[in-house]
Amino acid sequence: MQVFISWSGQQSKNLARIIRRWILTVVPESRPWTSDVDLDPGKQWQPELSKQLKSSRLGIVCVTPDNVGAPWLLFEAGALARSDSLLPLLFGLTPSQLPPPMGQFQSLVASKKEMLKLALTVGDRCRSRSGRREAVLERFETAWPWLEAELAALEVPTIPSSDEQATSDLSGEPLLSPEGVNEPPNLLIMARRELAAAEETQAGYDSLMKFHNEHSASLPLTDVEEQDSRSRQRCYALRNVIRILEDLEGSGGATAERSC
Repeated sequence: MQVFISWSGQQSKNLARIIRRWILTVVPESRPWTSDVDLDPGKQWQPELSKQLKSSRLGIVCVTPDNVGAPWLLFEAGALARSDSLLPLLFGLTPSQLPPPMGQFQSLVASKKEMLKLALTVGDRCRSRSGRREAVLERFETAWPWLEAELAALEVPTIPSSDEQATSDLSGEPLLSPEGVNEPPNLLIMARRELAAAEETQAGYDSLMKFHNEHSASLPLTDVEEQDSRSRQRCYALRNVIRILEDLEGSGGATAERSC
């Protein structure tokens, strides 16, 4: 029985690797699949990913605080949800912090009690000798100290607070003047930071839409075209704002800062 493990971001990828190895330990006859480990070098990843999504009987989505809204994670979750096989696994956040659409599905946190539920779910769907409840329980207890240590070693991703985001850009350059917070923020630096974040999001939508267009018959998307359009409009507007602010800064400078 194949288990698709979805991830997005470094810590989510690390978690997916741990879960893949753990599943093989507690239910040896299962076939956990992650793109990071199981995609053969030289293979075209898009057709292979589509194949794995369609053939998996269970999908585990590794959700961390820094990837909750990642477009690609949401796309894979949507594909898995169509076959009633979606199970979000939360690391560093609680079910109440998981927004829709994934928040509409029953999720598990990375605790002993809920990891046991996951192990039993994989075993039930495997329908083999290794998936029998007694066997799974025994192997789970044996493997738990290792899994607990691996999870404890993972650094919980954090999202910068609004105050932190307001005082520095992506490279750490201060948005506020050296004199202190009473000085007006530099709007050009703020706009560049916003554009960098918007372009990163758009790159995710570009990959998602390309994949969707090539596999639309089997993996339809919902409302993604509208989100992609809004993302493109945001990038366009930010580039125009930056162009105007750069012109203002070049012609005298001070007007590029907030004056009210």
